Amino acid sequence: LTDAQKGISHEIHSDIIEDLKLRYPGKVVLIDFWATWCGGCITAMNAMEPLKDNKLKHPDIAFVYITDHTSPMERWAEYRSRIRGEHLRLNKQQMDALTKRFAIRVLPTYILMDRKGNMREIQHNLIEEELLKALGRQ
Repeated sequence: LTDAQKGISHEIHSDIIEDLKLRYPGKVVLIDFWATWCGGCITAMNAMEPLKDNKLKHPDIAFVYITDHTSPMERWAEYRSRIRGEHLRLNKQQMDALTKRFAIRVLPTYILMDRKGNMREIQHNLIEEELLKALGRQ
């Protein structure tokens, strides 16, 4: 995971989701599949940033942003420096595996991982509600 955050690819066979489960045990994780060329993705990330200082400020919430090789390294690094959370830039094989696993058809796509490691897709307009529910605060 640390290598992927630096933009260096995992081994193709590495299970990124299992890595995340190990990295965030007992936490609620929002996984945001996005791209630097996706205007809706950028708008949504920017809108969520202030919520991390109030409604979604909790030690048991983690934000993970996943993009792939189609996002230029320089542009990805720019967003990585200003959007708080873990940032992964995957190679084609890794992203293809996750696209298939989660049936991703459009960006952004959001996957919520609960405290037990269970995962499900959630809609953008329900992120705040679903995160609070997963924390047991709603």
